[in-house]
Amino acid sequence: ELAAEPAATAPARLGSAADWHALVDGLGVGGIAGELAHNCAFRDLDEGCLTLSLDPAAEHLRVPGAESRLREALERALGGPLRIDIQVARPQQETPAQRRTREAQQRREAAVASMHADPVAHRLRERLDAEWVPDSIEPAD
Repeated sequence: ELAAEPAATAPARLGSAADWHALVDGLGVGGIAGELAHNCAFRDLDEGCLTLSLDPAAEHLRVPGAESRLREALERALGGPLRIDIQVARPQQETPAQRRTREAQQRREAAVASMHADPVAHRLRERLDAEWVPDSIEPAD
């Protein structure tokens, strides 16, 4: 009887902005290479060449060591050799970093709405004749 081969991790799929976000979130690359990935948007993957748009505000992240580490991590995740073409241009789609910022803003806005709707917080505010300090309310997550 033959022992079963351990299942190899299937290569990640990459064909859309949603796939790119999922890939970047699970890539496990930190430092400048991770920030570089988070500030890029997926454009195309064709014949082993991955084309990304880098937000011009994050162009300073484009350093050879970071690009090399990112390429190596993407090769592992996608299961093969890869060329990366990073084009500095305003992304047509939301980057993972932009998504992170938007989601954090939405959580802050929900926390503010929750404070304004909370009857105990409302009574305390009236009793103390106080106002909320702008930008001081943070979500508890």
